[in-house]
Amino acid sequence: MSELGRKGHHGPPWKRRYYHNAREAGQSCWNVTFETKAVIDFQRYIGIDWSGAGGDDDRVGLRVVEARDGRAPRAVAPPTNPRAKNWKRAEVREFLREALRSDADKTLVGIDAALGYPAGADEAVFGVRGWRGLVAEIAALVSAVGTARETVDRINARHAELPGVPFFSRRTDIIDREWWRETHDSHGFFTETGISYYRFVDTLIPQAISVFYMGPGPMVGGHTITCLATLHSLLEERDEGGDLDFGMWLFEEDWRERKHVIVECYPSILPATPGGDESESRDHLDAVKIAAWMQGLSSGERRALLEIEAEVGEGLRRVVAQEGWVFGVPAPAKRSALMRVWRGR
Repeated sequence: MSELGRKGHHGPPWKRRYYHNAREAGQSCWNVTFETKAVIDFQRYIGIDWSGAGGDDDRVGLRVVEARDGRAPRAVAPPTNPRAKNWKRAEVREFLREALRSDADKTLVGIDAALGYPAGADEAVFGVRGWRGLVAEIAALVSAVGTARETVDRINARHAELPGVPFFSRRTDIIDREWWRETHDSHGFFTETGISYYRFVDTLIPQAISVFYMGPGPMVGGHTITCLATLHSLLEERDEGGDLDFGMWLFEEDWRERKHVIVECYPSILPATPGGDESESRDHLDAVKIAAWMQGLSSGERRALLEIEAEVGEGLRRVVAQEGWVFGVPAPAKRSALMRVWRGR
């Protein structure tokens, strides 16, 4: 029986929609969207559970796991200290520099960190245009001040006179920050500027935490800032003629033509990994989930999830190009009800 006949009515909703759309268009399910050669099969799958704590040379709760050849994922030890489990961000940068070389095995890298901000944040929050400009600005700030928290303070200071700041925290120590004003409230920046607190894809994930959230609890804002700063150096080296060949999924138009691909993942929505060692840390288990799940996808499943742009309209496609998407979240089956209502405003 064909793939379509076997899975067309019994798979998950995203898969059923994918094949249904192909049939409705009178096309083969394998040529619905692909005008250019898409990277589908990989030889190596790397899962990274990110941490924005401390500085780049601090050993923090950051784990790296890889899977290949259908075998169970295995932890990768930090190169400068094989006995350690936690990594430094500086070590991850060097690790990826080797993994993403043009002569390395074709690799799909899944990172548990948001890789973009809500549409319009590039200009309204960071004072630049475009995703690459945003990444470069973040990298410059991190280089100047050293940590995610100090970077956030520098960004918030730019907006101190507004009713609120973008990286508003519920921590009690924010009253000691230079940018703090008694008139600030948690929603003031967003109602004043029209920038959303969440990306579109976050509204489809009940567990999602905003990329602006700085605690208490998971410091998602710090994860994004430090991850993008790390990726900036790799992007610069690639574009300056270095021996790197990778694409940033959806943020870069030519990601399909690159050998390696980096995607954003969210372990909380992924299936549990059978046989996982529950004595291990949550950081390790999340990295395992990413690598195991990416490796376990069939070529068809991976293709459908990577080609998310084909499942959405032009308006949402422009939003996704700015904000990114979480690999594994299917495109909405229907146009957002909020967008239909909001259109008349």
